[in-house]
Amino acid sequence: MSVSLYGSGNTVIQAVSGSLSTQATTTSTSPVASGVLATITPQSTTSKILVVCTIPCLIAASSGYIYATLYRGATNLGTTTYGMGYLQANGTTIAGTIAFNFLDSPSTTSSTTYQIYVSVSTGTGYYMVNNATSTISVLEISGS
Repeated sequence: MSVSLYGSGNTVIQAVSGSLSTQATTTSTSPVASGVLATITPQSTTSKILVVCTIPCLIAASSGYIYATLYRGATNLGTTTYGMGYLQANGTTIAGTIAFNFLDSPSTTSSTTYQIYVSVSTGTGYYMVNNATSTISVLEISGS
């Protein structure tokens, strides 16, 4: 989906989104691509990019975390340890949704891909649980 609006200063110029409903798992303690991505080509180097993400998850461990983070291309925009959000199992398997927003300043007019990556601290983490839909929305906001 793409939407284009024109204006000056803090106006949404365009919006793109992506989603995925295929169940997947990871046992990796390093971030791996989830396949939930969206690509945008900013119209100005002064634009900000607002990224809104939701990813249903389950951590199948008696104790541990599943982490989600955001990448722009090959760059992790979150912290190296906790990413942008996490879900913790404390004594039992737990399910929930990790949701986060990020305002980026990529300073480019080149095609730019944003993608959710996931990792776990221990055990197995499921994402896109039971065919629930994970989403990413990317909005270009005009500069002043």
